[in-house]
Amino acid sequence: MAIAGGGTGARARALAEARSRAKARAQMVFGIGLLGVGLIGGGAVVLSNAAGAAGTTCPQGTTEYKVDANPISGLALGESASFVVNGQTFTFTKVTGPDPFEDDTFDFTSSIPVTDALVKGGTDAIDYQYDPAATSGTFLHPPLNGGGQPPTISHVSFCAGRSAGDHDDK
Repeated sequence: MAIAGGGTGARARALAEARSRAKARAQMVFGIGLLGVGLIGGGAVVLSNAAGAAGTTCPQGTTEYKVDANPISGLALGESASFVVNGQTFTFTKVTGPDPFEDDTFDFTSSIPVTDALVKGGTDAIDYQYDPAATSGTFLHPPLNGGGQPPTISHVSFCAGRSAGDHDDK
């Protein structure tokens, strides 16, 4: 891409602006999709970015079921893998996600209702909150890393055992 009168700084700013616009588009498409799912399914999903290690644990009073690996590593689109954690089964299906998460997105089903699904990649996680608690979720992925790229999923934790509305003590 040629930038008029641009040196390295102008190129870097243009690249940063393009990434920002792409991220905003992805968030908008993802948000519209969640709205549609919420209207059809009758439930609500609340997203909150949980930065750092302190934000990557289940809320107090819930039980954590941690899949301590990338659950979709090695899967082709549409393939599934199941993990049993403390007697509960969690099944992950690799799906095509929004840009730039095309290769890092999954759907899940669980044998118990969960109030949170924490997807960690890099140093951050996204807390997908379900109210009411749910046994499935769609289009989950890690947050962008500090460089604006999708990181590899390091692990996924599911939280169960209380009302999803009780997140103030996380």
